Amino acid sequence: MSSAQPGNNRPQGSTDTTTKALWRKPFVWIGGIILAALAGWLTEVFTGALTMLFDPDRYGDPVSVQVDTEAARSDRAISLPPEVLVSKDDEAKVYPAGAQQQADLLAARGGIVIGPRSIMVTITGKRPDAVRITDIRDISDCSSPSRARLVWLNAPFRGHIDPTIRVGVDVGGPTQDVYLLDPGSTEKKPFFPEKTISLKKGESHVLLIDLHPPAGKVCQPQLEMTVQEGDTTHKQNLVPEDQMTQIMDEFPDESQYQQVYLWGNVCQNLVSAPPNWQESRDPCTTRG
Repeated sequence: MSSAQPGNNRPQGSTDTTTKALWRKPFVWIGGIILAALAGWLTEVFTGALTMLFDPDRYGDPVSVQVDTEAARSDRAISLPPEVLVSKDDEAKVYPAGAQQQADLLAARGGIVIGPRSIMVTITGKRPDAVRITDIRDISDCSSPSRARLVWLNAPFRGHIDPTIRVGVDVGGPTQDVYLLDPGSTEKKPFFPEKTISLKKGESHVLLIDLHPPAGKVCQPQLEMTVQEGDTTHKQNLVPEDQMTQIMDEFPDESQYQQVYLWGNVCQNLVSAPPNWQESRDPCTTRG
């Protein structure tokens, strides 16, 4: 007769498996923390990289430029090429009457405004670190104009100017330097490189740049700005292509025109200019 032995219902090896599972749990928990931390760090790095990648202030031109090409325009006269006509019928097309409106009417047809011209440029730093403007140079394109008719308007100066820096440039001249304007001196002292303009992010300066075209020429004014950003040098054009406006010799020679007219602030109605009209007491008696 045999005696029965107490049975062991646990499968063989289950104790070892349970023990290993208990030892493994802390490592799984620590690994999860490490993986979570790593995922968070990678997310921050990736997000930062995307921010840098798509941050417009880190790429492109380091300086924001806003240009007002009509800041100072005297509308002294309008030079018209042969294909552009003017007649007394134009008087009814301008309302209210005025030299500015008359100049705009003829300029829209292809006329070139004659007289002193300035552009007002607002420059603003875009980079996180400060940048320096080390040069502004003339790169204008000039040529001989086609002349047929000259319309004197003699309008007064218009526009309010409050620049922080005022300089001049001889457009299309042999010297491309932008120079300081000193009312008490005839010397044209270059603004750069003795001076520079530093711009922090968001900091702005307003430049009033007087443009002086060469005698007998018509010019498409353009200025190139050099910006130093650390060890990198950038070149920027100051005048956008869609804002470039032709300028012309400030003192037109009437003998180079087939016809000369008086209008604007010279005569209320459009008239043909009589000989030596500037010496006449009433040059507006002859209708055009």
